[in-house]
Amino acid sequence: MGVLKYFFTLLLVAISCSAYSRTGYRIAVDAGESGGKAYLQLLQWDRKVDIDSVMADKEGVFLFKGKSPLLPGEYSVRYSGGIFEFFVSRTGYVKEEFRMSSGKLLHERGSEENRYFARFQNFLKEGWKSLSSAGQMQKIIDSLYLEVSEKAGGSLLESFLKMSSSSSDIYALVCDSKVEHSRFARNYIVEYLKKVEMNSCSVAIAKVDSLIAMSAENLRPLVAEEAFDLFYNSKIMGHEGVACHIAENYFLNGEIELEDSDKLFLIKSFVMFNTSSLVGKRAAELSLEDTSGRVVSLIETVHGGEFTILYFYTDDCVNCTAQTPEIVNVIDNYQRGVLNFYSVYTGTDSSRWKGYVDKHFFSYNPFVNWVNVWDPEAESSYHLLYGVLSTPKLFLIDRHGVIVGRNLDAGSLRQLLDSFSAERDQMHRLFDGCFAGGETDRQFVERTIDTVCSRVSRNGDLYKRVADELYLYLASADSYAMQQGSVYLAEKYIVPQASLWNDEYYIMQLKEAVEAFNMNRLGERAANLHLVNEGGASLSLWDIGGKYKLLYFFKPDCGVCSQTTVLLKDLKKRYADALDCRIIAVNTARDRNKWLKYIIENDLDWINLWDDTKSSVIFENYFLKEVPQIYLLDANNVVLAKNVAPQDLEYLFKMLENREKEQ
Repeated sequence: MGVLKYFFTLLLVAISCSAYSRTGYRIAVDAGESGGKAYLQLLQWDRKVDIDSVMADKEGVFLFKGKSPLLPGEYSVRYSGGIFEFFVSRTGYVKEEFRMSSGKLLHERGSEENRYFARFQNFLKEGWKSLSSAGQMQKIIDSLYLEVSEKAGGSLLESFLKMSSSSSDIYALVCDSKVEHSRFARNYIVEYLKKVEMNSCSVAIAKVDSLIAMSAENLRPLVAEEAFDLFYNSKIMGHEGVACHIAENYFLNGEIELEDSDKLFLIKSFVMFNTSSLVGKRAAELSLEDTSGRVVSLIETVHGGEFTILYFYTDDCVNCTAQTPEIVNVIDNYQRGVLNFYSVYTGTDSSRWKGYVDKHFFSYNPFVNWVNVWDPEAESSYHLLYGVLSTPKLFLIDRHGVIVGRNLDAGSLRQLLDSFSAERDQMHRLFDGCFAGGETDRQFVERTIDTVCSRVSRNGDLYKRVADELYLYLASADSYAMQQGSVYLAEKYIVPQASLWNDEYYIMQLKEAVEAFNMNRLGERAANLHLVNEGGASLSLWDIGGKYKLLYFFKPDCGVCSQTTVLLKDLKKRYADALDCRIIAVNTARDRNKWLKYIIENDLDWINLWDDTKSSVIFENYFLKEVPQIYLLDANNVVLAKNVAPQDLEYLFKMLENREKEQ
């Protein structure tokens, strides 16, 4: 008896162990009259993987059986009469039975999860038609989610319904390693990434990094690839930067390994040809020869205008032929400042290049600086620096040398310039309101500057844009108090924060502007100069008589100075003599003979002076980085006007004439 009891005990243990270790699956589908063949597929992320296929028996039942375990994931059964899905959420033996009845999916036996899922699929097929609003649909999903959470918590169906419910949580989804083998998870992640795409580049990068960091280990490669693919193909300008960030921080550094070698090669190539010319990056330097053989720097060109259009083209490119006149038309109609046009010919035929330049690159806009260069041997590596794999290739660079537009065409170039103009107009309207009523009060202007800058101080990009525009607004104002405000702004809020701009040339320009403003300020007595005339006699600036003095600094070989000289001779006859205004022309060059020749050839009958000691006394007392420079002094040598543009000279004399009449 004892032996028999022992035998039965061993038999029960063997049976229980066998049941416990049983793996595989048995999926029965009663499809009624449907026959033929049915397929069992795993919906694995972005593809379907065939698991099994069977023929229907004589009663129309498809029976899938296998000893290999089914991975947790989302599965479908497809046959001639239709298709439905079910979930596997746990490892071990899977046994599910389904029946089709009057077009509805009935769950006969198996997990609670699939009983609810069958009901939900029937609702999605027909039940929703009776609903009158999206709100009703949401209530049903929310209710089902709560029920499944209670009855089948931790299941894939729960994750699926949670993402469709009001409690949607993308981070909870990517934390669940089971969703690797599901199509619904990928769909929700892609949907989330498309929303992320609507953000700025920096915000998108932060959100993508957060999503990858929160993902389960097995999901990180999948999520990172989905993010890269979306931003690689993004139509939103600048989002190539997000794709480059993902590539460099996850794939190329080995953080995430890619099994697809072709995909890795694509990613490496993409980064190689894009990382140097992304929106927000400083433009890489190009120093290339123009049509006269002179080497012209792109960066130096950039700092000479409001925006720089960088255009790569060739003469035998059909798209270039179509785009070039459209781009020139955009330039013709731009009226918001100086534009630079730096065009790079990518061909190798000098005569064809120069012929193309003569034929196409001309504009009636006087505020355009045209630079036409080439690099026939590609020594500058412009192909890599700017991703020039084909032409045309068009970039827009701001005055700080930062790329603000890439892969543009004429239409998008126009839109981008218009958007910057609109933003400027909006800021200037805001400034008009801020400074209204206090333009002549220096303390009011400075308090207003403090308020504006403090409001934007926490956002670096906004701070830069506002400070830039505010400086230009103040510096170009008619009010002297506001011009003083531009100096206050530069000294207190821009130069001390120079690292934000990352533009040494711009900061240097501001420092020079501040120096120029503070040297011989309006309302203050001008610095005296001890110079000699053409006869060698010594003269002191302060000792020269006259009710007014027009101080004109020039060079004999300066083209603009030559034009200004002609204009001043005419104005002297018409205004200066009658107003008792002495014109004092100060030669800033070193060659005495050239100066004397210039005086004779131009018949200059005003006071001509120069520094015979060839010292730097003129430059130490007057900011003369560029000439001509024109000052107007009164009888007491007090500065009435400075930095007068040649085209404003006649207006200046008319103002003096009116002033005399009023007195």
